[in-house]
Amino acid sequence: MFDTGTLPLEAARWTPFKYSIVFEGINLTGATFAMEVRDRKDGGFVRVTLGTVTSENVEGVRFVGFSGGNSTVEIFIAEATMEAMDIAADASSPGSDGIAFWDLHITPSGGTKFVALEGTFTVKAGATNT
Repeated sequence: MFDTGTLPLEAARWTPFKYSIVFEGINLTGATFAMEVRDRKDGGFVRVTLGTVTSENVEGVRFVGFSGGNSTVEIFIAEATMEAMDIAADASSPGSDGIAFWDLHITPSGGTKFVALEGTFTVKAGATNT
């Protein structure tokens, strides 16, 4: 059984988001991935849906490699998608950071799907939007 970990993520609204995660002691070669960012847990508006990708800098979740008994996985969200995440902690205060929620489901090759990580997903407000 895999215990779901908690990992709060922060991303700048006006830039692409790239984040690498190392899973110790598990071989995720051939695994598939699913991730969503939502306004609230168990519902709410979906801000982004990511699936398995095989190329770098393509929006999704990518298995990077297995080395030394550890698997590296990378999450990539394109700049245009980050810009569209217009969530705010308080709709009456434009320019504030937005708080959403995310989780990552992994289905190992020949295995059973599990929730590997979950947490808050903070979209940091910014000043430069070019």
